[in-house]
Amino acid sequence: MRKSHIYSLIPGDILGIKDEGLTNNAGDIILKFSKKFNEIISQFKDQGYHLQKVRINFIVYWKDSDKEKESKIILPELDFEK
Repeated sequence: MRKSHIYSLIPGDILGIKDEGLTNNAGDIILKFSKKFNEIISQFKDQGYHLQKVRINFIVYWKDSDKEKESKIILPELDFEK
């Protein structure tokens, strides 16, 4: 995952869905699902839902004060459908 893939994104962009995470329109993984979130998705699937659409809701900056490093964090909006 390269920073340039994330820095070119803006809120409202539609993201692609793969088993391991979300992709930009070029198919590059930009966000990986955590083990816990994969469990939540699995629970939704058991109830008959599937992840239909994902778009970027917010992009925030997070600063690691120890390393004096700033990172962009994507907060997506996920639409599930039955």
